Amino acid sequence: MVFPEELKNQFKTYIADRCGLYFRDHDLRGLEAGVSQRMKACGFDSFHAYYVHLTASREKEGEFRELLNLLTITHTYFFRNEPQFLAFREKVLVPLVDRKNQEGLKVSGADKPSLRIWSAGCSTGEEPYTIAMILRETIPRPEDWNIEILATDASNDALDTALRGVYAANSMRLVEEPYRSKYFSKVSPSGKSPEWRISDDIKRMVRFGFLNLVAEPYPADLDVIFCRNVTIYFETKTTIGIMDRFFESLSDPGYLFLGYSESLQFLTERFRMESWRDGIYYRKVTGRVEAMRPPLSLGTEAPEVEEYIKEMPLPVFDAILENRRLEVLSPGEFESIRRQIIRFICLKEYSKAAVLIEKVSAEGDKMVDIHYLAADIDVNCNRHEKARARLRKILAIEPLFAPAYYLLGCIELEEGRIAQAKEHFGRALYIDKDFIMARFYMAHVLRSEGMKNEAIREYRNALAALSKGIPEGRGKMVLESCGFSPATLKSVCSDNLERLKVEL
Repeated sequence: MVFPEELKNQFKTYIADRCGLYFRDHDLRGLEAGVSQRMKACGFDSFHAYYVHLTASREKEGEFRELLNLLTITHTYFFRNEPQFLAFREKVLVPLVDRKNQEGLKVSGADKPSLRIWSAGCSTGEEPYTIAMILRETIPRPEDWNIEILATDASNDALDTALRGVYAANSMRLVEEPYRSKYFSKVSPSGKSPEWRISDDIKRMVRFGFLNLVAEPYPADLDVIFCRNVTIYFETKTTIGIMDRFFESLSDPGYLFLGYSESLQFLTERFRMESWRDGIYYRKVTGRVEAMRPPLSLGTEAPEVEEYIKEMPLPVFDAILENRRLEVLSPGEFESIRRQIIRFICLKEYSKAAVLIEKVSAEGDKMVDIHYLAADIDVNCNRHEKARARLRKILAIEPLFAPAYYLLGCIELEEGRIAQAKEHFGRALYIDKDFIMARFYMAHVLRSEGMKNEAIREYRNALAALSKGIPEGRGKMVLESCGFSPATLKSVCSDNLERLKVEL
């Protein structure tokens, strides 16, 4: 049965509006598979009939949750991203406990000190149970505290598994002593592989419930929020809104833990990134936070629609090639505008970035950087041929411009031409062996080909390059335009290394 494109987009929009779950074009097969499965389960013979059932029937709330169960990924395990849990214990939990004790709170009756932690997007429960075990191991007398661990998710199936509290060996891969013996009991179902049951003491510390991060109220007076690998499904504007609500929900000081690949760079100034021994976390910024302002006025001519950049001509290219004299910005002005362009790209506000690009003029070598960012916009908007044309012009000006080869590799990778992608990434690395994003994507390609040892080598090479520091200029420009900071990219590489080692 054919899934009409227009109706597919209606499903996509409805789901995004309801819960923020966003399907990019390459994710639509997953959407179609989930909708098809629920359509058959409900006995409908057309996608349209199921859409009416999902959006207008009396059972729409329950059905939406059933569909969401199929569309959300619930792969996790205990102590996932171990460096973050170490940072949580040593740099967040211990100081919080000391501070609350020093405030002179009594430790008896109703005046017990309190600790409130929220696992938002708790999946099948491994994360909040890990938090509970760490609290038991860290706080000397947890019974003398009012401890609340709230755990919410938008998948009823995941919550059912969490409430059951029984896990297969895969979830236990990083659980070591004394946690394994103190907080789990081994069960051996007939004819099945052994499983592990979480202790009742730990289960009682966690309160589970359904919560839609986009549509429902948030808990308040929280000390710590864990929301890891959840916002990767959301559009940028949705993520910014969620971060604003997290800010309001956290006490002062308050702490936020996101997933390895989730960075708040350019998204908000309300949280400050901190790191400790490869563990990344965010601290709530107290006091007045100044909004980030464009260094160059966009003017009233700035359009709000993406059509503006479909034929972005960038006439400055002709001036560069003909050696015509341009009015040159000062280095400070140029760098300020370039950073604002990068910020708009990260926020997916491509039309605003394009307006700034057209207003920038500089000497040839610097102008190449701006045209690279224009090509980056084309790639993000799926205009690959236009991006290729820009990149060819860049290479005509500067044949050893490694970022151009890197971006060409990304285009080939997006179009499924793996060999050509590897060739372009290889050229970028030949020019600059410490080109971190080329190393990162080369590792990604090798991993997708099943070459795990080679992928491990490249991730380690990327980490080695990161350890040297990111020089100002092009290396930082490419990294930031991808939405990464050095700390987040380091965490992503470490996470992939951890997973690959388990798979070997």
